[in-house]
Amino acid sequence: MPAGRPTKYDWEELEPLMDKAIDEGMYIEELANYLDIDGNTLRAWEAEHPEFFRSVKKVRESCQRRIAKLLDAHAYGGIEKGNGSVAIFIAKNVLGWRDRSEVEQTVKQT
Repeated sequence: MPAGRPTKYDWEELEPLMDKAIDEGMYIEELANYLDIDGNTLRAWEAEHPEFFRSVKKVRESCQRRIAKLLDAHAYGGIEKGNGSVAIFIAKNVLGWRDRSEVEQTVKQT
């Protein structure tokens, strides 16, 4: 018999919660809190349960779309109030977006 407390994983209870998380485009950190679990538990459930993995992937994609729309609105003036720098910070630190950089290198041989 495995040690530790029994798992709280119950797909029938989780599925409607995951649907709401997808609709809202939650950050993964929000998702763990919303499900009342630790981030490590969330990752463990992803590894153990394919249906949960697919659902978390949809949450991540929904979050990315929400942030992309926010950035688009800032870029084209659709938001009068707000902070574009914050949107960029979120994109870089939550979504993993990066500035493109180009490096030119010249090598001299002697």
